[in-house]
Amino acid sequence: VVNFILNEFEDQIEIIDFKLPVKTRPGLTKWGEKIFKEKVKLSKRVYPQDNNTEGFFLAKFRRIK
Repeated sequence: VVNFILNEFEDQIEIIDFKLPVKTRPGLTKWGEKIFKEKVKLSKRVYPQDNNTEGFFLAKFRRIK
């Protein structure tokens, strides 16, 4: 989804880095044979085993136009 948004609206938005008060892991830039934009790394994956929570996936975008 994040890669699609970055491709579809690249002249209108940008993904930005942000902090969370829990352990996070970067977004994936590869899944199987699919390669995603490097900036997808700025999204955050929150795993249940890291924080004793449910799993979450977050990305923060800013409109540039």
